[in-house]
Amino acid sequence: MILVVDSGSTKTDWAVINGLDHTIYPSIGINPSSDTAFISLSEHNAELANLASKIEKIHYYGAGVIDYTSKSRIETWLLNSFPNTIKINIQSDLLGACKALAGDKKGIISILGTGCNSCTYNGSEITDNIPSLGYKISNEGAGTDIGRTILKAYFYRQMPLDVKVDFESKYDLDKSSVIRSLYQESGPTAYLAKFAHFINETNNLEWRRALLSPLFQSFIDIRIKSYFDYLSYELYFVGSIAYFCEDILKEVLENNNLHMTLILQKPIQGLIKYHTNNRT
Repeated sequence: MILVVDSGSTKTDWAVINGLDHTIYPSIGINPSSDTAFISLSEHNAELANLASKIEKIHYYGAGVIDYTSKSRIETWLLNSFPNTIKINIQSDLLGACKALAGDKKGIISILGTGCNSCTYNGSEITDNIPSLGYKISNEGAGTDIGRTILKAYFYRQMPLDVKVDFESKYDLDKSSVIRSLYQESGPTAYLAKFAHFINETNNLEWRRALLSPLFQSFIDIRIKSYFDYLSYELYFVGSIAYFCEDILKEVLENNNLHMTLILQKPIQGLIKYHTNNRT
């Protein structure tokens, strides 16, 4: 059996491929750059843990895979969790997105989920990458950026009244609880990103467009237009924000004379197809 893993900071998809069949097992996220420890495989998903001894090859694509140290932490944990594995390939979630979206074609690959990233891809490897500096500095247009912007609009009294009433009916917030969640408790990225759900729940579509458009414009300016000869590439997007806010994203792209080739909510389906066809 082959295991393909797509792990973000908040969610992980584990796809077990057996011949032409596959099963996806969900769990919480894994990020070696921010987590101090890895929980047991059974805590991630008990059903997956029952199959651990049958896994022979693992292709892992994850957030926070940025250097030898982060790869080593992942590899050690995988070897302990899957004792009969004979081959482990660990790569960044960005390269996973490239393979899932473009396969062997060149393009600019963009991730817009809890966080954001982008790169140029030549059909086999990443050729250039505007670095992501984490949720405190980067994440233009991503879930944390949208969540932060919504919170600021609420506390700075910039929300239209109808939006404010709707927001307060869904969230019971005060300054102290926000400060505590962001600076004293674990998981600040997930905390910020959860407020991004509200952008697709509001009935005030004018406010939704006004909030999202400049954030997506910032993403385009920094993470697409900064690449040399960016107009020669096809554009691919993956992630929950890109997927569920596709209407505004397409609108902002078109305002920049850019067009989206393909969008996926999650990379895992594309990765299953890629590794089913490439069983090395």
